Amino acid sequence: CIACLREGEQGWLTVTATPNGMNHWTYERFGTQQPNTELFHCPTKNNPFLPPDFADTLSKQYVGAWALQELGGLFVSMEGAEFPSEFFDGILFDDWPSDVDSYLKVMSLDPSKGKADASGDFSAWIMNAIDRESMVLWVDADLDARRPVEPLASAPGMASIVTDGIELFKRFKPCAVLVEVNGFQSMVADALLRHSTARGVPMPIYTVNHTEPKPQRIRSLMPFLAQKRLRIKNTPGGRLLLAQMRDFRGDQKKSAGIHDDGPDALASSVEMANMVMFGGDDNRVQVLRA
Repeated sequence: CIACLREGEQGWLTVTATPNGMNHWTYERFGTQQPNTELFHCPTKNNPFLPPDFADTLSKQYVGAWALQELGGLFVSMEGAEFPSEFFDGILFDDWPSDVDSYLKVMSLDPSKGKADASGDFSAWIMNAIDRESMVLWVDADLDARRPVEPLASAPGMASIVTDGIELFKRFKPCAVLVEVNGFQSMVADALLRHSTARGVPMPIYTVNHTEPKPQRIRSLMPFLAQKRLRIKNTPGGRLLLAQMRDFRGDQKKSAGIHDDGPDALASSVEMANMVMFGGDDNRVQVLRA
């Protein structure tokens, strides 16, 4: 739509919607103070076309955060989210630290191509740079709900998990790459090794077959949040990761539209970093061999 906004001069677009938390495209586009956008919050009671008692009637049905969202038109973290909202204050950063090249860097991938994953889930690449002195995690993310595993023969330049991962690896230069291979996801790791080798990009790929539940893995991030040792880069992928973390609730069903692929990949990156720093004999993590 934005590309069509021209007729001799730059046009404009208006969107009217009810917010849907912070894990939604309307928040990404209009709720994060993006350039050339303006946001107006209009509560239901101010709508002149509704019956006089309409808002009061609904207020008896909606409570707490639901009322703020549905009746107040506000972007809110839904009730039931496991991480307190104050954990995310000041978490975004714009530029990598000047000495980031001296940090421990790892990448991780949640392909979301397993038999338990829903079709709308995101393939999530995480870039994690860890300051060994402060143990602060400086993180960026690349999340996509549509890209295939490999480039399509009919569209070789199209984004894919593999090609995007190789380009991210070349820019980020991590010492290890961890790929989750639960279910049928081992095909993603194999494709990544095959394509990176063909391109002459030697990637130190490790695989992990997780046995503990995903919510348990994501909850392991709690200390980093509580101790202000997690920073997320202010990029589209980083903001989406932040939104998924805000909305995370371990007992939430996928049908509710809540996604947790980014937080899960972030937890995996911490797992890989621990292996690099402290060693161990975790037989779930294996070097991917040709």
